Amino acid sequence: MHIRHTDREIFYHHVPLFLYHELLMAEKPSHYIRKHIHPLFPHEERMR
Repeated sequence: MHIRHTDREIFYHHVPLFLYHELLMAEKPSHYIRKHIHPLFPHEERMR
């Protein structure tokens, strides 16, 4: 994996990977994503 050395890039690349297992195991993944990932990546919603 390509890693960039800025806080934004580190969060962008590592938080989803770190939470990947939790997302798979979550009973309500959409709620989990809104609660834990969306607040960290508001720009993602604008890009979609």
